[in-house]
Amino acid sequence: MNSISGDLYNKLFRSRVLSGSEAFLSAYKGDLMKLFYVLPKSSGYSKIDDLYLNKRKKLECIQNISGFSSHNLIYPKELYSVYNQFGSYTIPDRRDLSTLYGAKIRGVTRKIEILKGYRRILDYFHEQNIVFGDIKFNNMLLSSSGNIMGFCDLDNIMIGELPIDIMPRCSRYFCSKYGKVDYNLDSFMFNFLTLEYLLGICSPNFEEVFDFLDLNVVPNFSLNMDKVKVKSIFNELKNVDSNYSGSYIIDYIK
Repeated sequence: MNSISGDLYNKLFRSRVLSGSEAFLSAYKGDLMKLFYVLPKSSGYSKIDDLYLNKRKKLECIQNISGFSSHNLIYPKELYSVYNQFGSYTIPDRRDLSTLYGAKIRGVTRKIEILKGYRRILDYFHEQNIVFGDIKFNNMLLSSSGNIMGFCDLDNIMIGELPIDIMPRCSRYFCSKYGKVDYNLDSFMFNFLTLEYLLGICSPNFEEVFDFLDLNVVPNFSLNMDKVKVKSIFNELKNVDSNYSGSYIIDYIK
């Protein structure tokens, strides 16, 4: 594993292109470098060393998956230590893309096609024993044409027995009702995102969509929609428990 000096870390921090709750991004040798700087309260870790170790192991697992980059355009390239412990990694610089939240995609038919594309990536993740676990608009990248897409923030996944580091409110709610973390978590979160995207809500708070579901009204997203099956999934979302099936709304909309 390569290393970054404290001086370089500070320089990259000053020239950062994006800051988040636990890390920042800076341009570095033709790529983007993600550098961590805080221990999030919601991570469940009392020591930052344990958090970094978990992230490093997960990124190394992804690096060992042959062909991963052909299925998801964001992937870990090189891992770096900062102050003698893992604290950074590089990803391809795809600042030509926007987040799904920022992408100006018009028309329900095109949005349905895009959601089906993300759904296929999730299928690939699950084949690789990956639970993404943090499905939201800002973790989904998209080209202006809508033909290039992928998920980012791969250090926060669950892969094998290595757990998710930070769970958003939607994830924590699901796990409290369902009782465990598995692929169905991605189904639950993706279903809420599907509703938000097709209804044009795009809210960071899943409760707004949850309130909509309490109205017991299933919207007609498309003429080619299996209304019976979609309503059944609606009911599962409202009353999620240990029997949640993991069905995807987008699979029943054409």
